[in-house]
Amino acid sequence: MGMTPKQTQHAAAIACLLALGGCNSLDGEFLPDCTAFEGDRIVIDGDAYLWDRFTDTREVDAGGNVLEPFPDYPKRGRLVADGDRLSFRDTAGTEIGSWYVHRRGETVALLDPRQHRALQAHGEWPGCPLVRGGDR
Repeated sequence: MGMTPKQTQHAAAIACLLALGGCNSLDGEFLPDCTAFEGDRIVIDGDAYLWDRFTDTREVDAGGNVLEPFPDYPKRGRLVADGDRLSFRDTAGTEIGSWYVHRRGETVALLDPRQHRALQAHGEWPGCPLVRGGDR
């Protein structure tokens, strides 16, 4: 008996993630590699992710209530790998964003599409990429 298309997709994603890191997985928490007052935090566990955003800025409404700066976050779902590109899918399977896995020595980083394009075009490591905790 064969796998369902969804099982095949998840198996392929896991295989790609393992291939990216040899025996190392991408599991862990990715945070900015600099002092950041606003940014992304991504936690990867197998082919599952939690993508959150943070800021030190607080806005209040006319009644003095603190407004949520990122009301649609955190987001959770499944990763689908295509080479070094990770497609972040919501629980319905719709792509909500993508990040690119890059390694620099022992550092494992996730670059957003803008950082990835700049690295490809100019060969310069971007300032303040998301790096896996403990890799700095």
